[in-house]
Amino acid sequence: MGHHSSVCQRVLERLYAELSETDSEGRLLTFGKVAVVVVVGNEDGAHKISADLFQALNDVGFTIAAQGVTYRNGPAMQTTDYQDLSETPKETASATRAAAANAVHLASLLRSAPYPAPSGGAIPRGSSVWPGTREGTGPVMERTVQGASVIERPSGLSTHADGIAGDAGRALALARDIGREMPLPGTGRTGRRWTQLREIGAADLTAARVVEAHADALAILAEARDAGFEVRTGADDDVWGVFAAEGPGVRVEASPAAGRWVLHGTKPWCSLADRLDRALITA
Repeated sequence: MGHHSSVCQRVLERLYAELSETDSEGRLLTFGKVAVVVVVGNEDGAHKISADLFQALNDVGFTIAAQGVTYRNGPAMQTTDYQDLSETPKETASATRAAAANAVHLASLLRSAPYPAPSGGAIPRGSSVWPGTREGTGPVMERTVQGASVIERPSGLSTHADGIAGDAGRALALARDIGREMPLPGTGRTGRRWTQLREIGAADLTAARVVEAHADALAILAEARDAGFEVRTGADDDVWGVFAAEGPGVRVEASPAAGRWVLHGTKPWCSLADRLDRALITA
């Protein structure tokens, strides 16, 4: 349909957290990193998608290689998936070689001649989130809101996550304790939310997976409530999951019945379904 997938959009939103990561001279860690785009689709859709992705990747600091996109140059409304082709189309192979060669060339240049550090060691950028340091306090988060500097210190969540040690039960307990305290997206502190999740993930991936799902569910429920939908959130200490995966040949259908919705079908990959209190399910 000429748009990148929801999974791709989610990756872009996660990359927003890179705006809070800089080196010792104030450059984003993505400075010096080269990006290319791979699209599965015909030419018209690929042009639209690559334009959107180039802008988004550049916004978070990546450098785009010349002709840094490759795609299948097939007919519109085609019925054969790229993965089912007997051989790679020569146009696609040629574009892929060019994109790869240009990306390697550009990366080598940037390695030998990095971007200059910003004046004053910080990048002046509207209302983005940037890290700084204060002597004796460790790292802090600094952001600009309507011209005023607001300092946010680390949450210390990595200390709590250190004790999870991959245990799902302890991860669920952590999600129950902190999930409702995390800032909601779109409330002016999305960067802080990503920072908290990053801290947890750096300490324990099991904790991050459980806390992220719980926090995502609470955010979805909050958006639905703000949009005027009737939302049943359960008890304050309930732990939520989000089951949105789809598998080949299986899906869940929702049908109305007596003022309620009844689900029929199979939902694959429902992590911790036997231990969560509640879950949001796509159908």
